Amino acid sequence: MNWIPVSELMPEPETECLVWTHPSWSKQPLAQVDRWGEQHESPVGWSSATIPVGLGWDSSNFEDVSHWMPITPPDRVDAPGEGKR
Repeated sequence: MNWIPVSELMPEPETECLVWTHPSWSKQPLAQVDRWGEQHESPVGWSSATIPVGLGWDSSNFEDVSHWMPITPPDRVDAPGEGKR
């Protein structure tokens, strides 16, 4: 699986991905798990009501993410002496 530039393609909504990000507070880029999905904001500070504002990353700033990769389950590894069933 290869890294996919965000300039070429974004993941399907509500998808957890591995993202390559370089946040402004970090000297080094880092990889982390994040979810691409619908984001919500409260239009007024005193209310818990929210409105959808579009797609975005849950934990990363949109402009900090340069690449993403889908998370796939690992291949099954059989213990020694076991065969595939």
